Amino acid sequence: MFITLVATDDKSLRIAEIANALVLIEKLWKRFMMEQLKVSQFQCY
Repeated sequence: MFITLVATDDKSLRIAEIANALVLIEKLWKRFMMEQLKVSQFQCY
């Protein structure tokens, strides 16, 4: 019983870590895309 509880806690913890990582990646990606847009706009002028 205790072992399964620990296992499920482990699983949810890992899911939370993955979710946090995905959010961080999304933020970095959006920032990167905004920088790319700025660069391409400068190149157009």
